[in-house]
Amino acid sequence: MPAGCATNPPDGLHFRTVSTGNWNDVAHWQSSLDSLAWESAVSVPDHHSGSITVRNSHTITITTNVSADQLVLKRSIFLHT
Repeated sequence: MPAGCATNPPDGLHFRTVSTGNWNDVAHWQSSLDSLAWESAVSVPDHHSGSITVRNSHTITITTNVSADQLVLKRSIFLHT
């Protein structure tokens, strides 16, 4: 699969950011089945995901329509509409 491409994540998979970037770029995400053991994501989070955490000092830019729940934002957040 080409770099930056995403597949549909399994239901309940947890995600957290590893760096600043676009929501739909897997390079900026890690995933975990149990929120303890993390690995590089092969998909991006969506509304079927478990928790989705944007970590402190990371900025995630949403460049397409995204539906998500269980979103956790660490520290300051700026929402632009």
